[in-house]
Amino acid sequence: MWIHTFYPDKMKQYTVRQEVMITEIQANSLKILKSKGVNISQFIRQAIKEKLQRDWKEIKIKHKRKIDNAPDWLYDN
Repeated sequence: MWIHTFYPDKMKQYTVRQEVMITEIQANSLKILKSKGVNISQFIRQAIKEKLQRDWKEIKIKHKRKIDNAPDWLYDN
């Protein structure tokens, strides 16, 4: 479980905003997690990272060209 903690130095690396639409059920789930002390932003970033790591080989096959500024682990065999 993640505890909400403010780290000013870490916030500097997050400079791009991405807006997404979620369902009401998903929003309620996030509210519950927040009420339990989970840092929602960190939770979503971690979920995206795990999804990319899990599905990257398939994504890489579909999109042959290299993606600029991608993390190094994306191109490990």
